[in-house]
Amino acid sequence: MDDHQTPITGLERLLSQHRLFFERPEETRKLTTEEVRFLQRIMREMGLYEGPLDGIFGPGVDKAFHGLIGIENLEERYLHEGELDEATLAYLKEKFQ
Repeated sequence: MDDHQTPITGLERLLSQHRLFFERPEETRKLTTEEVRFLQRIMREMGLYEGPLDGIFGPGVDKAFHGLIGIENLEERYLHEGELDEATLAYLKEKFQ
């Protein structure tokens, strides 16, 4: 535990991680063009995607995204093509920005 973390904040962080990795999201939303570009960029950097950074969530992006969420153990979070929940998107942004 670091200097800024109390036992309560540590437990809150663990509960948040548990929910992220083991629960299905209650609500999802369509990704914006900029969010899709962000995902395309990180998937390209990881060698999962070779297409353009055009912000369009097409079949190639969907296939690559399945690879990304598999690597990150987020399979339970992805329910609809081109949609994500806020917690999953926040996790990916924090990890890859």
